[in-house]
Amino acid sequence: MEKEIFKIAKEDLFQLQALFPNMGKNSDIGALAVEIAKRFFKKKFDNIKFITAKNVDLCFEVDGKIFEYEIKGTTDDNIAWSKLKVSSKNCHDKLENGMPMIRIINIGQTDMTIYILKFGDDFILKQEDRWSVCQIKKPIDGKVLFNPSVKKVREFIRQRIQSAKKMGFKELILQSGDIHKELLMHQALPTVCTAMKTLGVDYDYEIVSQPPKGMGTRLFIKYKI
Repeated sequence: MEKEIFKIAKEDLFQLQALFPNMGKNSDIGALAVEIAKRFFKKKFDNIKFITAKNVDLCFEVDGKIFEYEIKGTTDDNIAWSKLKVSSKNCHDKLENGMPMIRIINIGQTDMTIYILKFGDDFILKQEDRWSVCQIKKPIDGKVLFNPSVKKVREFIRQRIQSAKKMGFKELILQSGDIHKELLMHQALPTVCTAMKTLGVDYDYEIVSQPPKGMGTRLFIKYKI
């Protein structure tokens, strides 16, 4: 996958946030992501012309060539695969036929990372109520990828909490099943649940609900930030 760091001036970011102020609402995050993507491509092409197109998040023309993209934004500091969903059949078909997907992480920060993902290389589409975007897990240097340790999962959770803190949230509720999916773990829910409950004395938390034995996909913990 292609990956680029994109920086935006604070003044420009504040103007966009005034238009889309609710960072807890998917529609505002999505609309902000489209505007960020426009600024990203404006820096790449001097003669860009944006076009309104049906069933496409972002469409533009450069030197007579039409480009189309599906845009997905997140306030998380990682791709957050488990949150990537495709609702439209038209979008599904376009992605399978080669339209790239842009994933922008750290939405709401001046420094964001933009990933350009392609069907068949970086993800597949798994049909549920909507289509889930599932990462194609590839070996690194010929080695098989293993489940992360409890320590690594703790680090991931702490990063999620810090990201929420930067966004001004006072608390954050996490679910074990979501973390398990985002980290692409295999049958390792005890690791996730243990990590969630053992972050350390600096992380005050409350168990909202949990499975009978305390280990499963439905462990919900509220962290006070």
